[in-house]
Amino acid sequence: MVTQYTKIRNCKECGVELIRGDNWKKSGKKHGNYRCKACDAAFYKKYYAKNREKLLQYQKDYISNGENKEKVRGYQRGYYIENKEKLMANMKEYYADNRENIRADQKEYYIDRGRDKYLQAQYGITLDQYYGMLEEQGGVCEICKRTPGENGHSLHVDHDHETNKNRGLLCRLCNAAIGMLQDNPELCETAACYLRRYKK
Repeated sequence: MVTQYTKIRNCKECGVELIRGDNWKKSGKKHGNYRCKACDAAFYKKYYAKNREKLLQYQKDYISNGENKEKVRGYQRGYYIENKEKLMANMKEYYADNRENIRADQKEYYIDRGRDKYLQAQYGITLDQYYGMLEEQGGVCEICKRTPGENGHSLHVDHDHETNKNRGLLCRLCNAAIGMLQDNPELCETAACYLRRYKK
């Protein structure tokens, strides 16, 4: 309720009229330095984006202290208990608004996690190392030079069946072709000569 005693300011950003207790948010010690809640939220969002690494490091250093860690956990537990219904409602609203994106991210996460485990078990490399090999090859099959998109499948890790040493990344067709030719360079060259002869 606005009375003759109500203090009124103006937002330093957008100029909207501010009333204490309603949309009033003091932004500093300097007298008259006020922002509305919307501008204050935008200010700190921009500030966080600009100083993200610094703030995360400060948070990490603060929590690494044993005493502070327990203090933070206690605060988080208390805040959750006091605001459980509000937090659950916010989570449900966010999920409803972003359902497709969340599902896509989860699907990608579990696919990547499964591929990482498979690559480590089969070839002794991580998914990051696989992507490193792919980058070194320019993102294409090392034999036919086609991209995974052109082949319709991700590139396979080709390895020597005698030594189990990884060689490179090949598309499904090229990988199958050299396998059918018994991984034999001479046999592959003979097949190439055969094809050239009859192509003429």
